[in-house]
Amino acid sequence: MNYKKIYEKLIENAKTQSRKKGDGNYYEVHHILPRCFGGNNKKENLVLLTYKEHFLSHLLLIQLYEGKEKISNTHKNKSKSVEHKLKISNSLKGYKRTIESIKKGSDKLKNKKQTILTCPNCEKQGGTTMYRWHFENCKLKTDKT
Repeated sequence: MNYKKIYEKLIENAKTQSRKKGDGNYYEVHHILPRCFGGNNKKENLVLLTYKEHFLSHLLLIQLYEGKEKISNTHKNKSKSVEHKLKISNSLKGYKRTIESIKKGSDKLKNKKQTILTCPNCEKQGGTTMYRWHFENCKLKTDKT
């Protein structure tokens, strides 16, 4: 697979769109040539990518620079900080979903079979959301000590 070509196409596609932070979409700044390989913070080396594009670009870079320890270690065990999660959450507030995306999600759920559970304490039946108020948390639970 030609990872370089895919990476270049991804970056070029993002560059051709007029993306700006604060336009209602969530973007992350990406270094086209990674800093660990001599890239800098100049405008020509930076591009705004969506979260998904950014994640994919780093997977592609790992494939491109396979065997180079620096790039592989930059994303090992990387998890988002609370601040980062809040940033994503805040950027999506007020986001309006299209009718098409709502219908697509709804159709997905309609085709999914839900497991019916029965609470052993009160014998109420329902889906997996019952765990919040039933089973170990049920009001009718009798403590057997």
